[in-house]
Amino acid sequence: MRLANKINPVTKCTPLQGGRGANYAECNLQGGRGAKPTKHFTQSGTFSILLLVPLIIVTLALIVLFGFKEMIVLVTLGFVAATLIICMLIFYKLTITIDENSISFRLGAGLVSRRYLMSDISGCRPVKTDIMTGIGIRLMADGWLIRQRRSLSW
Repeated sequence: MRLANKINPVTKCTPLQGGRGANYAECNLQGGRGAKPTKHFTQSGTFSILLLVPLIIVTLALIVLFGFKEMIVLVTLGFVAATLIICMLIFYKLTITIDENSISFRLGAGLVSRRYLMSDISGCRPVKTDIMTGIGIRLMADGWLIRQRRSLSW
């Protein structure tokens, strides 16, 4: 039996799928026998959550305390609260999905997503970046950078 066909009973992944477990990658064998595997990598936006949740709470508290006295204050604080909630829905997680034909990413609840066909990708290599580059998807001088973990970018 080929190595690619041996399925680990614990992770439900083949060795070529990187079966390290659910915390690292989730391998789905959709469609039963003969279906192609899909890998999902998910990174939570801990910094975004820790920043936006208190701001949303403070804004809602300001609406309750001061917003009902004057209409302009209510409209302004309502706009700020709506903007913060939309940012929270967009930036609370990053999910990268890799299947046989494409690579796709989805931010948060899926309000921002994109799919790239494998045939459109000319190359892929690991790169070392500094902390100032950040985490996420960036257009760099020499191409797109998809950085999900702090230790390695690809």
